[in-house]
Amino acid sequence: MTFDGNSHTIANLYADRPTKNSQGLFSVLGTGAEVRNLGLPGVDVTGKSYAGELAGWSQMETSITAAWATGKVVGTYDTGGLIGETFGSATRCWAGVDVTGQSHAGGLVGENEISGAITDSYATGTVRCNRDVGGLVGFNAAEFGGERH
Repeated sequence: MTFDGNSHTIANLYADRPTKNSQGLFSVLGTGAEVRNLGLPGVDVTGKSYAGELAGWSQMETSITAAWATGKVVGTYDTGGLIGETFGSATRCWAGVDVTGQSHAGGLVGENEISGAITDSYATGTVRCNRDVGGLVGFNAAEFGGERH
């Protein structure tokens, strides 16, 4: 699947599903999916695990390029301003999102897995979380060679 937003925006996306996993514009981006050139202003997403404004979960070999989001996202585990959890890449992305989670919460990505790569990207906003929290990435498994702590 390839989704090219052609620099358009999808504004005011709203999802209030606190008992459901994988919440975002795309619940799950399957292996090899590409999303590029898309803005998500004013998004409000509430989910359980794997919550992000663009994608709840981004699988192997996915590519997200030149995507951005503003708003707020709330989840429990793997909660990110743009992506909840990624096994793929995020390039030239940014998020100005207020993120609230219980574990693995980040301004851009909640959890970056061992195969994930984040380049030329940044995040602003407030991140609130009890465990494994970061301004850009809440938990970076790539840093630990995939080992869980």
